[in-house]
Amino acid sequence: MINYFKNGIALSLILVYSGMTTQAQLPTDYVTKVSFYEKKEVTYSLPSEESVKCLSLAELAQYHSYLQRYTMDEYVDTDGDLLTDQNFIEEQNVRDEWMEGYERITVGKETIDVYTTESGLRTQIPVEQDTDDIFLSYEQALNYGFFDLNDAYYLALKDELHELGLSVVENGPLVSAKNDLTNITYDHSTKTASAVEYDSSGLKTKESVVQYALNEEGDTYYPQTETEIEWIIGKNGCCIRKTTIYTRHTYSREVTQEGGQARKEEGEGTLLGADRNTDYEVHAQQNSDIFRIVSKKFHKKEIEIIVYDMAGKLVLQTNVLEGEAVKLPTEARAGMYLVHIVSKNRHSPIVGKVIKSNTGNQF
Repeated sequence: MINYFKNGIALSLILVYSGMTTQAQLPTDYVTKVSFYEKKEVTYSLPSEESVKCLSLAELAQYHSYLQRYTMDEYVDTDGDLLTDQNFIEEQNVRDEWMEGYERITVGKETIDVYTTESGLRTQIPVEQDTDDIFLSYEQALNYGFFDLNDAYYLALKDELHELGLSVVENGPLVSAKNDLTNITYDHSTKTASAVEYDSSGLKTKESVVQYALNEEGDTYYPQTETEIEWIIGKNGCCIRKTTIYTRHTYSREVTQEGGQARKEEGEGTLLGADRNTDYEVHAQQNSDIFRIVSKKFHKKEIEIIVYDMAGKLVLQTNVLEGEAVKLPTEARAGMYLVHIVSKNRHSPIVGKVIKSNTGNQF
């Protein structure tokens, strides 16, 4: 699971694996439990079929597209440690037929345990711990799993981006921060965070977008979808694009009575964009620069759309009819673009993602 915000602030990429067995020693009493169902889709693509010839056999085996569906439980215990349990529901095209699929991965206080569908416990890795190190503070543990994307959060985000030494530009609800290697954008009205990473020569190496949604209680947010595109140069110079999409559902949270108050209520501010709906959907045409805005409710009605790149730069602004094909500008480089669907009846637009795939250089 990729988490773009550490304690609600951008720039932190945390890779978390999961856990929950007796051997992994998850606590019977915990401060917080966050549960959700997750789907992970990973695909690899090349500029053309001819490009397959430039991959070695090892690379062909390594760059293997797959899909996983699993449930995830995350626990924060009384010591502030994050312990997780990942139970696999389904895997498709994960490995060659002679390899087993995952059944469960657990991370506890003492071990990381990997279970496979046929062999059971396959790998057990000791966890090195520093007794003086606490993963989360007490207050952070009580509030773990909450994203208060309110006005106070927005102000704190801008302050931290300044403290990191980034060049920060604010345009209404949109704040952008960048240096030579990174460009971060957060849209406070749509609750969308994005980041672009460049190498030392200025070539784009990775793009990421996180779209937050209101939880079931309607008071805080969780990362509903995360999309990451990474460009890899193969051994023989072949450009490979890796696309990873996480989609989360039924996000819930529990706090024990011993944990006290579930979260701090001060500084709530106004939740912007809480009236979002799904009247419109963005349908992208695979391996193409064309997309369509689809709506059963507003069939063949005129829609205003605004397209931004990952750095917050305006790429396209136009009015189209529902269902009409829209083509990204030919000068737009390969990568991800955010499509804002604007309606006069809403304070905040709906946001969709489009991935442009050039037939040549994927950068």
